[in-house]
Amino acid sequence: MSLGTESIAVHGISESRYGADAGASATLNLSNTARLYLNYDGKFRAVMQSHQGTVGVELRW
Repeated sequence: MSLGTESIAVHGISESRYGADAGASATLNLSNTARLYLNYDGKFRAVMQSHQGTVGVELRW
């Protein structure tokens, strides 16, 4: 952008055209009242990576 003799440069974030999205989930039932679970989500780009994971135990009584 030009403002006479002054100028402003604006830089933004952009993702590459190519990339990947991933997701996974696993559950292990130990009994009728207990289970273990694992979740994973990922986003992979040329410049940016994003990861997220969850591990948990569920108990019912």
